[in-house]
Amino acid sequence: MQLRVHAGVNHINFLGKAQSFAALHQFYDRHSFSIFHSSNRHSNNRTGHTVAISKLTTVEPLYFPANSGSLVDTVSFFNFDNYSVSGTGYYRLKQYLNLGIGAAVMYDNYRQRDEAITGLSGADFSFYKHQLSASLNYNKVENVFERLEGTTGKIYGE
Repeated sequence: MQLRVHAGVNHINFLGKAQSFAALHQFYDRHSFSIFHSSNRHSNNRTGHTVAISKLTTVEPLYFPANSGSLVDTVSFFNFDNYSVSGTGYYRLKQYLNLGIGAAVMYDNYRQRDEAITGLSGADFSFYKHQLSASLNYNKVENVFERLEGTTGKIYGE
């Protein structure tokens, strides 16, 4: 039996300024965490931001094709670590229309846990990834008692 734990906090009115702050810890064979801060509107009422820092750790199976003498693929388990820092800035174009531009830097690390594949050169490997993103968000949704009424749409590219 394996232990799996998720624990976190989320404050949706952080500092009384409609900001969101969240922290999450996860344990499933290895520890992971994430910290997140978001402010949809700064004091100028035209800009906003989102910032996140996280470490995701899992155990990943990687499949390698069968050798010429074997008909069965080889499976080897790797410790996978992903470290990431991301940020997005928002600009309000019109009352219900927002433009978002963001970037993220990620570092991935794989370390072999077992001896399923011996003599594999580069069994432990790592690399950096970079990501750019842009979004256009239209949100005209209003609360009418217990219902939501209106229209929302989002175009997103990364």
